[in-house]
Amino acid sequence: MRKQIDWNAEVAKAKEMTNTQLWYARRDAAETARLWNNPDTDADGNYGFYMDQVSVYHAELNRRKGGN
Repeated sequence: MRKQIDWNAEVAKAKEMTNTQLWYARRDAAETARLWNNPDTDADGNYGFYMDQVSVYHAELNRRKGGN
């Protein structure tokens, strides 16, 4: 079953994380996406879910640094 990101919930969760939690969550999501980026294991397209998580965590880190 394909995972679908809830953008509002993910953004709200990211805003509650510390910078360290965000950094590790982003790293873990990127590593998981890398593992799913294989047609043999990702018939449902879950790679995109984890990359969406990466983008949310990255955006929150940038916002805190004054990048957005």
